[in-house]
Amino acid sequence: MIGDPMSFTHLGVSSLLANPSAEIYSGLSGQVGVVDNWVLEAGGAALTPTQAVDQVHQGLYSQKLVYGEGQTSPLTSYLRLRYILPIPEGGDAATYFSGAQFAIKAWVRCDDPTHLTFKTRVSLCDSSWSELSGADDVLTVPASTWVQSSQVVDLTTPPANLYGIEVRLYSVLATDNPGTTPSVWWDDVSFYDAYTFELSPSFPLPIAPDIPGTTARTIGNDLFWFTHSAAQAKYINGTINFGLIHQTQMERLRQFWLEKQPVLWTPNLPRLPATMKVFLTTFSEEEYSPKVLAGYRVTIGMEQL
Repeated sequence: MIGDPMSFTHLGVSSLLANPSAEIYSGLSGQVGVVDNWVLEAGGAALTPTQAVDQVHQGLYSQKLVYGEGQTSPLTSYLRLRYILPIPEGGDAATYFSGAQFAIKAWVRCDDPTHLTFKTRVSLCDSSWSELSGADDVLTVPASTWVQSSQVVDLTTPPANLYGIEVRLYSVLATDNPGTTPSVWWDDVSFYDAYTFELSPSFPLPIAPDIPGTTARTIGNDLFWFTHSAAQAKYINGTINFGLIHQTQMERLRQFWLEKQPVLWTPNLPRLPATMKVFLTTFSEEEYSPKVLAGYRVTIGMEQL
């Protein structure tokens, strides 16, 4: 039962970052006006952060920075978010995340680009969050326009001491701003992976929808059964098998399982929906002789959400 190439992605299902869209503000972060899981570094006393509603890219809130009249250049400040790679205890990044690819994006807006410049930086870090390597994306941000940064982290050969990935959102006061209070809004930081299978899996059993049901009793105490709406039907609650596949595909599939996050699956099979939200419950692999070009068999437990 093989269809066209299938794919996994986090986009549209979950971001691997916590609070990426600045929607949650509990006031407990230790920094007044900074949304949960974001951290503001540097900046002067007149740099005021706030969870904003006046300009948002999506959702209800954004993270806003206001530069007071007293600020002088040069002044570099940045908001940062961090992602810890879910490496099993005793393991290392080179073993578990070789070949991983992450897409990182963020949206920024300003009302006075004459004084401000912008960039994002994505850094590979060790356990003390010291940078091992990093790359910048310099942004041109016209006034009153949302602009998106976009970078890809390709962990072809990750260092063994790689611990996490840090995303920094830079706002730089490049010229003095006497008499003005330029504002910056950051929103919708996305951090996800997407992968199209080179070989699609097989299904060991025919797929039949499982529509959740409930038992109840009538006033006369008769037992009856009723089902929920067909929209709640689950098509997948079992295993899918890959074989034989090469090491690169095996590692990419294992990466999704390691991340323990909901995945959007595009099955490209006629009897299934176009896309399904699933959770990868188990992962196992069998390795064959290196003389076999595609030397891996993989079984993935999958449950539709």
